[in-house]
Amino acid sequence: GHNEGRRGEIAPGRDADLVVLDRDPFAVHPGDLAEIGVDLTLCGGRVTHSSGRLD
Repeated sequence: GHNEGRRGEIAPGRDADLVVLDRDPFAVHPGDLAEIGVDLTLCGGRVTHSSGRLD
C-alpha cells in the first residue's frame, strides 16, 4: 500500500487501527474468549466505536 509513512506505529499524524478490549485475552480461560467486550475501536485514526466506559 506504500503507506509506511502513515502506518505501523501509534504516534501523532499516523493512521491508527486499534481495538481496546475490556479484558486481557491472554488472562482469561479460552472458553471465555467470546465473552470479552470491546471498549473502543479506532479505524484510520478515528474513533468508530466507544462503549462509554473509557470516557
